[in-house]
Amino acid sequence: ISKYTLDSTPKKIYTQNNIIAINLGTSVMFINDNGWLVKKYESNGEEIQNIIVCDEIAGIISKDKIYIISL
Repeated sequence: ISKYTLDSTPKKIYTQNNIIAINLGTSVMFINDNGWLVKKYESNGEEIQNIIVCDEIAGIISKDKIYIISL
């Protein structure tokens, strides 16, 4: 069992393979299945609507934009 403590309540959680993406509203935490933080994404104040996670990249969808980030 692995454990990762968050500072706020998640809005949604998405998973793909060994990555867990946690939507915190205006930021996303990407955690691996060992409980280690892989990457953190902070929006510029925009509310995150949806997240798509693939093997090496993630798509972060806000109201009218899609951000592609590497993991």
